[in-house]
Amino acid sequence: FKGIDYYRLSQYDFNGDVSKGDWVAVDASRNSSFNLEYFTANKASKQINFSLNTDNLHLHVELIDAYGRMILSETMNQSSGSIHNLSANELASGVYFLRVYSEDGSITRKFVW
Repeated sequence: FKGIDYYRLSQYDFNGDVSKGDWVAVDASRNSSFNLEYFTANKASKQINFSLNTDNLHLHVELIDAYGRMILSETMNQSSGSIHNLSANELASGVYFLRVYSEDGSITRKFVW
């Protein structure tokens, strides 16, 4: 949701005890100003390809598996219209997340390999 959202974590133990954390405010009004324009994960060619609609020069790219383990971490340079290629030679079948960070925000894309 856009705007400021508030949340608080609660833990319910098996013995009936309840622990509640402090309220936390999260400002979700900042939209990411860039998006994935193109994304493909091609198992036959063992390549993950993507492009972004940003002219931001520096990107940090992470590939994360379903267990939260980082499989790949790279810094890339972005130019308008460039398509980025990641080698996926060592990926086993499963669910993965491509996460891209820049000064403009971040994007996460889930895909099945």
